[in-house]
Amino acid sequence: VPNVFAVDLASGTHRRVTHLVAGARVHQWVQPDSLHPAGSLVITAAASKEREEADRIDAGRPVFTAEPTVPPAYATWTLHEPPATVPSQIAPDPSLITDRSRYRSLRNLTHVASLALPYYNASDDWGVAGVTSWTEPLGKHLFALTGSLSIPTPLDNSFILASYINNQLIPSITLTGYSLLPSVRAYGDTFLADGLSGGDVSVDWPLDIGIQPYTATRFEARVRYLRFDPLNPEEFEASTTLPAPAEGEQADFRLSFTRKRLRPYADNLIHPIDGHGIRLEATAGAKVLGADTRFLRGDASAFAVLPAFGLSRLYVYAHGQVISGDVLPQHRVGFARYDDVQITAPEVGLLAFVDANRVRGYRDFVLGNRLAFGTVEYRMPIAPSLQTTVLGFVSLGATTLALFADGGMVWEDRVQQTRRLGVGAEVKNALVIGGVLTIAHAVGVGQPYDVLGTDRGYEVYYRLRAALPF
Repeated sequence: VPNVFAVDLASGTHRRVTHLVAGARVHQWVQPDSLHPAGSLVITAAASKEREEADRIDAGRPVFTAEPTVPPAYATWTLHEPPATVPSQIAPDPSLITDRSRYRSLRNLTHVASLALPYYNASDDWGVAGVTSWTEPLGKHLFALTGSLSIPTPLDNSFILASYINNQLIPSITLTGYSLLPSVRAYGDTFLADGLSGGDVSVDWPLDIGIQPYTATRFEARVRYLRFDPLNPEEFEASTTLPAPAEGEQADFRLSFTRKRLRPYADNLIHPIDGHGIRLEATAGAKVLGADTRFLRGDASAFAVLPAFGLSRLYVYAHGQVISGDVLPQHRVGFARYDDVQITAPEVGLLAFVDANRVRGYRDFVLGNRLAFGTVEYRMPIAPSLQTTVLGFVSLGATTLALFADGGMVWEDRVQQTRRLGVGAEVKNALVIGGVLTIAHAVGVGQPYDVLGTDRGYEVYYRLRAALPF
């Protein structure tokens, strides 16, 4: 720790002036006077983690240099020893060994949990839904199965999702098969229910390249074959702005590279103070095994959290997408009418239920085959907690105010362009459920830039969205 020393240039000797555990810095040597024959020094020293003090001291002051002595009552603990020391290596007891064999992980597959409950959705949809999971003690194999069986209409209203993770190799390999009930998402001015069935094989490979603290790099690959089956395509046939969704089968292969840095901070879920990341994806679809689409899709995104005044931060995010080929109409890129839902779950990471971009302040749907999107937010922490509890188990935690500007463009075959720029303010809050699960949610108001300051075009919205995009 730097302290203050004085050097005699004639003799080349030096002496200590300060001996502070937190250090000291000299700012001025004041000329001698009647009270300070050797002159005086103006120094600053840390009084606490948040405050420094300035002092004027005698430049010739002596420094306490005696060796400290520790009373025996305080030093005897260093002489204590445990009554017995466990050796670093213990030889096995031959009398306890009954057999020797190679460990076989599949034979040690262990049941973790299973649950089945009856359900009722409608007169033609009722039955049993459940989940079961199995794992091997060393984590080399993990099985999970969830689904439901509809008694009146087993073929129409039942679903199943099965997954297997193999961690014996590097990278990890995941096999997934599914026949899911239609998922509902916004499409145009109404909603699209899109059934999904198929399977995929994916690998997840953490990479040890450019090792830095708090930084993770990973490579992912996925091969997938699935069928899309929209339930209500006729509702969109009369639309002149959006194409009607189509059913079809798709075979695709995706490569993904992600590098992310995020320093640990108590309120990272709602207000990260340092981090950056980049994600690159390429997906190719081919007309094999009866698939109906052939395309190439590129996806690049990056974010950065930059320092500002105090604990305020400037958040910057950019996202670009390009599609070449013939994807299904409902899978083109563009601006969404509503925000997608993103939740950060412990031990799981980010769960994104819809992959869509939205310029806040706009509520119309736009599709194309090229997209450029960006967000700038100035985030200011308001309070570490709102000290509010609802229903005894839901509480409102850390809160941040953000001033934002969203902008982007959507192209259709490089010709037609839709440009948007929205600005506004948003209050982000950490919603703590049961003291265990924390979800980031926000309330905000947005308005198109060209009508800013008027009473036209503004929207008040609520959304569930993580503070970082990935």
